This record gives sequence, structure tokens and C-alpha cells, in this order.
Amino acid sequence: MDELRAASRSRPSDSHLRCSRPVSSLRSEAVVSGIAAWLQATGPYGIVAILGWAFWKINERKDAALRELYERVAEMGRAQTEATVKVEAALVALKEAIEEMHDPPGTSGHATG
Repeated sequence: MDELRAASRSRPSDSHLRCSRPVSSLRSEAVVSGIAAWLQATGPYGIVAILGWAFWKINERKDAALRELYERVAEMGRAQTEATVKVEAALVALKEAIEEMHDPPGTSGHATG
């Protein structure tokens, strides 16, 4: 323990360099060293766990994007159905108007024999 204290007193320039780094750099180093320690403790199972977590996160984002795309496609389908119904109604009305123009007044359009 005394050796550590003596070593830390003999190198004040190292502590000065460490303090001059940005806080974000220190945090990222701490995160990386924490991950490295965790991986060292867990071994290959830790790598599998991290890769599984990353795969899950990527799939979660992809699924969210697919749900949004599905909602947009469904809305476009509803709008297209609405437009088709309106066009069909207009065509039926046009057909009836044309039939009325060709039929003389007083006839129902059916031939009687």
C-alpha cells in the first residue's frame, strides 16, 4: 500500500495529463474498460449475450419501421378503396344518364312484345 502512495507521489505529471482530458473521453474509457472487464469475466458467453442483445435491438428497430410502413400501406389502401367506390358511383350515374338520353320519354327501356 505504501508503495502505491509513493509511486503516485512521484508521478504528478500523469495525474495532470489525466485531468486535462475531456470528461466525455474519460467516460468512454470507463465504459470500454467496464465492458472489457465484463467480457473477461463472462468469457465467450458474454460475447454471445452482447451479440444477441445487438441483434434484438436491430430487429426491434426494423420491426418498428415495418409496422410504420404497414400502417402507411393500409392507409393508402383505404384511400384507394374510397376513390374506387367514388369512381364506380360516378360511372353508374353516367351509365344511367346515357340510358335516359337514349330511351324515349315514357318507356322503361324494356321491349314489350
